[in-house]
Amino acid sequence: MKEPDLDNLIETFIQIPYGPDATQIAVWQDYVDLLRTRISPLIRDLQDASLITWFAFLVHNRQSGVPTEENDQGIYVHLRLEAGPGVNIDDLVGKLPEWCTMTRKMPTPPRTKLDNCDVSFFRGGRVENGWRVLGEGSAWILSMLESHDPDKPIPPQNVSQLLHYIGNSLFASIVRIPMP
Repeated sequence: MKEPDLDNLIETFIQIPYGPDATQIAVWQDYVDLLRTRISPLIRDLQDASLITWFAFLVHNRQSGVPTEENDQGIYVHLRLEAGPGVNIDDLVGKLPEWCTMTRKMPTPPRTKLDNCDVSFFRGGRVENGWRVLGEGSAWILSMLESHDPDKPIPPQNVSQLLHYIGNSLFASIVRIPMP
């Protein structure tokens, strides 16, 4: 995945459905199903139409950046998209389904900060390298979910094992980076 143009991003929010009595595993499975049945097909369609060249997603709520009403207790997929070459941001926004809410041009993030990352260690001191890796992680997640039978729920132990492989490949245990 390429480095995104941080001046050419939109962000949108997709609510993760869950009921008041939902268990943690039920909320997680609803989230995974949302990624599999809505987010992944949307991303693939936008890529196939050359409407986007980069994407990334995280999970957020009102306290962590979702621009919603004060009493909103929802959790959302915070999806960021870079418009493809020659694609007008307004045209890209118009291609998003109605379940993509609070869509807006993303304010350009600071080029000196990416959460707790020390940007000076990125190649060339470029924060865009960190954003690129965030996008690659999102792409890996979709690929991992797409590798499972779409007619079966994804077992948490499969996700845990695949995450373990990443931690193992990084030899994360030697510096006590917590991994499954």
